[in-house]
Amino acid sequence: MKIKNILTVIILLVATTMLQSCLKDQEDAFDTPASLRVQQALDNTQKVLMSSKDGWVLDYYPDRNQKYGGYSYTLQFNNLEVTAGMELNQGEYETTKYKMSDECGPVLAFDTYNSLLHYFSTPSYGQYEAMDGDFEFIIDNTTDDVIQIRGLRTNNIMYMHRLTVTPNEYIAGVLNMQNNMKCGGFEGDTGKRHIKGYFDYDNRQFTYTLSGDTTATDVKTAFVFTNKGVRFYSPIPMEGGTVY
Repeated sequence: MKIKNILTVIILLVATTMLQSCLKDQEDAFDTPASLRVQQALDNTQKVLMSSKDGWVLDYYPDRNQKYGGYSYTLQFNNLEVTAGMELNQGEYETTKYKMSDECGPVLAFDTYNSLLHYFSTPSYGQYEAMDGDFEFIIDNTTDDVIQIRGLRTNNIMYMHRLTVTPNEYIAGVLNMQNNMKCGGFEGDTGKRHIKGYFDYDNRQFTYTLSGDTTATDVKTAFVFTNKGVRFYSPIPMEGGTVY
């Protein structure tokens, strides 16, 4: 029994030493600790968010299957608060606090109640899970003009685009596009491929068939109205690239 116990202790000591060595090797792969890297990402993102005079437009997708399509939010940030507007409430803006924190990665959270930002995530008698909307987002990537975030609840990938017009002008453009876009569908060729698709404007979905080298199948993707057209949730593969 004593020999068995000694062997067990030796095995545990060796395993612990190997684990510590692996963890050290992982830390040595970076110049800075993980917590510092996350804080740097948070600081950089906040700096970029505050750098836009007109703010940002968020292509927002509630529901983990994007069944409602996408909706446009405008967001203007200072170091403590965010002022939000949305296409469903033209001309209405609401200012509340936001939070940037390290929660297994850099997170942007609209955790103070805002009737606009929490529109899709506030439960009601008929929808106890609301519309499966997010108000906490993991920050995946930040550039000067585009910030990629991911909903903590839905895992939906969403994008914030730097505005070059005022929030009022952008939302007005979105609504104008909704009222005047009459294209039911289209059909055409892109190199070796043939595409045929149609829009479901009520549910903000686009269904298309892309034929060519492989068997044609129907593919559906949600979309959001912009002030210049629509932007798809998932890109459509084309010759030499993709189309949003």
